[in-house]
Amino acid sequence: MKWSYIITPLITAAIALLGGIFTEQGLSWYGTLIKPMWTPNGAFISVIWIIIYALTTIFALYIWNTLPRGGAGCVACLIVGLLLFNAALNVSWSYIFFGMQSPGFAIFVLIMLELTNIAILYFGWQQVGAVAFLMVPYVVWVAIAGILNYRILILN
Repeated sequence: MKWSYIITPLITAAIALLGGIFTEQGLSWYGTLIKPMWTPNGAFISVIWIIIYALTTIFALYIWNTLPRGGAGCVACLIVGLLLFNAALNVSWSYIFFGMQSPGFAIFVLIMLELTNIAILYFGWQQVGAVAFLMVPYVVWVAIAGILNYRILILN
C-alpha cells in the first residue's frame, strides 16, 4: 500500500477544514460588505472548492507516485513542495481576508497564490503533460477570486 493515497487526501482535508474555519469566522463581517453583483453565492463557492481540492489531490498523487523522487534534481519534490507552499498560501488567504478582515493584504497573498499555481502548472506540464491541466480550474478560480477581492476592496 502506498501511504501517499492516505496522507495526501488527509492533508487536503486539513487544508479545507482550516480554511473553512477561518472563512466561517468572518462570514458575518463579509455579509456587511458591498460586493459586485456577479459575486457567487456561498454554495457555489463551496462546490468549486470541492472540485479544486479533488483535482489538486489527484494531481499531487499522480506527481508523487509517477515521477522519480530523490536526489538534487527531484522534480516530484519541487512540485509537491510548491503544492504544499500553495496550500499554506490558500489557508493564509482565508485567515487574512476573513479572519483579519483585510482585503488589501489578501490581494497580495492571492497574487502569490496565483504565481505558485502557474509555477505548478508549468512544471507539471513539463513533466506529465496534459495531466497538469487538472490544475487549470484552480488557476482560473484564483484569478476570479483576485478580481472579486479587488472589487470588494474598491467598493468598501
